[in-house]
Amino acid sequence: MKKLLGLALVAALCAVLLCTGAMADTGAFTVTGGDEGTDYSYADGVLTILSSKSLTISNKDADTPTTDRIVIGSGVKANLTFAGVNIELGVKDGTNGVSAVTVPSGATLNLTLADGSVNTVVGDVNEEIIGSKIKNGAGIEAPAGATLTINCAHSGETGHVCGESCGSLTASGAARGTIYGYAAGIGGKNAAGGSITINGGNIKATGVGGAGIGGGGWDAGRSGGTIVINGGIIEANGGFRSAGIGGSGTGNGGSITINGGVVKATGDQNQGGAGIGSGWGDGGNIKITGGKVTAYGAEGGAGIGGGNGGDGSDITI
Repeated sequence: MKKLLGLALVAALCAVLLCTGAMADTGAFTVTGGDEGTDYSYADGVLTILSSKSLTISNKDADTPTTDRIVIGSGVKANLTFAGVNIELGVKDGTNGVSAVTVPSGATLNLTLADGSVNTVVGDVNEEIIGSKIKNGAGIEAPAGATLTINCAHSGETGHVCGESCGSLTASGAARGTIYGYAAGIGGKNAAGGSITINGGNIKATGVGGAGIGGGGWDAGRSGGTIVINGGIIEANGGFRSAGIGGSGTGNGGSITINGGVVKATGDQNQGGAGIGSGWGDGGNIKITGGKVTAYGAEGGAGIGGGNGGDGSDITI
């Protein structure tokens, strides 16, 4: 009888654990909402998002960076809230550089930053030098064909203006400073940037061989894609031959629209990137209708417009 009672107790406990998802392996992350195997999966250090179910993700230990990463599944329209995500992939040999968060072409990520949360995503750096270039991943990789929207918890609320209490996101294209590389802080990894919209949050994006927000890949030149900023507090810093917001290398700035928010954009200060526009190419189609915007270029790069040797293109302020 005691043995039967013991088995019954174990079965009951297992049922509770399975119901709460406590048995699911999610690596360094805690995932709230959804079901393991249906809405997300974890294997070999990668948390893969499989559905549009609303999920909240945080590190189990928010103070310690993890080398686990997050990938949106092919064609998935993901809805995630970051509530203390801390990813720093470090330095690796024999890779082409992987990104902390990957939104592949054809996929969508609607990302909300939880109130008061601090989130950090830093791409991998490949130390294997190929032709004097070090390949690295983006903080959030969103190349051409991908759609990324970043919100604070109050985006869309009438009269809301982001302040310190809104969630923060720091996204970097490399684990350590280097002028060589291929990735934006938010955007392309050796690719043009995708469709990127920022509605809110405290965001700092730094590219290495790529824009802070936009294209990544300075040697071939990558367009900034389509970038819309409606709100938030944004600081964007371009890496080697890249704009703060827009294109990298000889790629044009793409389509950049700023309707609101507080925006500070700084191009590569050694190689003439524009603050908003391009690294060494044409500025693209730039439209500023509102917000507080400051933009700095150097060494032939415009504050707003073309980079070193590029034209201003179509600018409306």
